[in-house]
Amino acid sequence: MKYEFESKSKDSHINEEEYQWVKILAKGNPYAGMLLVYSQKLCAVAHEFGNAMVEGQINKNNAGFYASRLKGRAGKILEILSEEPDLSSRKTFEGLIIKLEEFGDNQASYDAFKEIPEKIHMASHELCDELYIRLK
Repeated sequence: MKYEFESKSKDSHINEEEYQWVKILAKGNPYAGMLLVYSQKLCAVAHEFGNAMVEGQINKNNAGFYASRLKGRAGKILEILSEEPDLSSRKTFEGLIIKLEEFGDNQASYDAFKEIPEKIHMASHELCDELYIRLK
């Protein structure tokens, strides 16, 4: 199996993300690796939910359901982060869960839900950056 990883993306943002992921995983720290995996799973699904909103698949009648799904995934990250209370990104995920708990199936929730994919993306970046810096 190939040992080195090279990003094939033409997007510098993606290249930088992938470089961070490789460096984190290469440290061989299972705790950091699992935080990274769960964080990226959450980020990926949040982006897919964002696309689903644009396509009309998520609407005011089901936004609460999708918010609860994201809350469950964010909760898993927070559960792992609770074992390392000095990681500052823990507070970001706590705030994200509080925000996700507010959602229901109504227009106001749907309108607010539009911001969630980007908030999750930024929370994932914060966590990844923190892991990367700590593992240097």
